[in-house]
Amino acid sequence: AARLANNPDLARALGGLLGTSDARARALITRPELVDALLTVGVEAPDEGAIAALIDERTRDALAVTDEDPIEQAVGALRRTMREVELAVGLGDMGQAFSAGEVSRRLTALAEGTTRRCFTLAAREASERFGLRPGSTDPLDGIAVIAMGALAARELGYGGDVDVIVLYEGDEDTVGGRRAGVTFAEFVARVTQRAIAFLSAPHRDGPGYAVDVRLRPSGAQGTLITTLAAFERYHRGGGDEPRGAGWERQALIRA
Repeated sequence: AARLANNPDLARALGGLLGTSDARARALITRPELVDALLTVGVEAPDEGAIAALIDERTRDALAVTDEDPIEQAVGALRRTMREVELAVGLGDMGQAFSAGEVSRRLTALAEGTTRRCFTLAAREASERFGLRPGSTDPLDGIAVIAMGALAARELGYGGDVDVIVLYEGDEDTVGGRRAGVTFAEFVARVTQRAIAFLSAPHRDGPGYAVDVRLRPSGAQGTLITTLAAFERYHRGGGDEPRGAGWERQALIRA
């Protein structure tokens, strides 16, 4: 209370938030420590570049922890950063500190940075277990995560879904790691499954993002990952293979 009394701008912003946004108010009431975080982050939400830097810093610090699971610590740090930045964006939004477009771009930067980090963490974990592609030093080599929908258009709103498709190239077996010799397709599938879990699974440090991968070829009935060659064939059509619908090709414009 004393800290709020000494920070009238934050106190006014919190009052406005509690009176105008049920979702943000509930988030604050259930996790009041976010007020402390706001005193660090500030009432005015960081811009896109600062959000990306904050995600990198928090993840790097969490991975440096040696007495607990570093991956779990990094996921927790990402969830806490999400809550802090979303609340700061909400406060700035309610105080009309920036336009609706600036709100969306900040929320998009937060989702993009979090998604990027989750795939990086999942690839790191998978490489320690299954190794890497022959001749590669980057666990994400040969993998592309393509943003779709509002994420691609930088128009994400509060509580928006993360729409992505995952493409890959390569058919070699992995080398190194504790269980080398899996196909690259299996490696990519495991990375994708873990990254989605890091993004969306319940966590003690707060909820994540709902992840939608149904915009991939053949939708929910198709495989979770797709080779680049198969993706090209799907949209080019021909032969007996299913062909992408017109709306699917329109969706690629945003991607």
